[in-house]
Amino acid sequence: MPLRRFALPILLAGLAPAFAPSAAAEGTPGSVFRDCPACPEMVVIPAGRFAMGSPEDEKGRDDDEGPVHEVTIAKPFALGRFEVTWDEWAACVKERGCEDAPDEGWGRGRRPAINMSHHQAEAYVKWLAKATGKPYRLPSESEWEYAARAGNTGATPWGASAADACRHANIYDRDSEAKYMFQWKPLPCADGQVETGPVGAYAANAFGLHDMIGNVFEWTADCYLPSYAATPADGTPNTAGPCFKRMARGGSWNIFPQWLRFAYRYGIEPVKGSNNVGLRVARDL
Repeated sequence: MPLRRFALPILLAGLAPAFAPSAAAEGTPGSVFRDCPACPEMVVIPAGRFAMGSPEDEKGRDDDEGPVHEVTIAKPFALGRFEVTWDEWAACVKERGCEDAPDEGWGRGRRPAINMSHHQAEAYVKWLAKATGKPYRLPSESEWEYAARAGNTGATPWGASAADACRHANIYDRDSEAKYMFQWKPLPCADGQVETGPVGAYAANAFGLHDMIGNVFEWTADCYLPSYAATPADGTPNTAGPCFKRMARGGSWNIFPQWLRFAYRYGIEPVKGSNNVGLRVARDL
């Protein structure tokens, strides 16, 4: 059962010269770039405002998803087009910036890297920033939800039709149920994957991002607090308090259908890794 709640880049050995985009490309919403061959593909996310959280009548809602509040993302930023893959993680391991992690025997390559703690996720973005000379980091929880929604004010990418879920995400479905038979019901469709699957296999959202819901949860920079009452309204992370838990967002291949919502919040102890948790990187422009 899952847990509950433009200077030239500095290149390390083994990383080929970066494909650094022009300053104009970096500032164009929707443009895609990569700072080095082993780096994640990044998408420029536009500035904007959105209502963060879930209304009290949203099906499956938890109390920590409110109060609904407006957040302003004042400047564009870049977010990984996909979750960080094993191939991308391997480049960090090779340069001794990251520790290797178990893949559960499910395969590596373009599957999302899993089983790393929040501390290990932070080590990856620190290494990536040093390797490229660019300001990589984990996204804030509000940046994550803003990018995941991409203007969608509903609960999920697939709306009211659960049978459409498998076009949008790798989730607990009939394929996974055939092997695992968890105690909760799967969504009534088949997505072609039993556990984690290669990134980018399902429909992108309006910002051009894949797998924002499903496949694996994604670490963010925020501490877990059981309310949005003290959440910054400017898109910056909430790091107040003792930070006994860190926030992961987005749902995964093996969890309850009610957790596969834009607003669902997953607080995890930062020393723990899991086979349904990975990461997606952000970068300042």
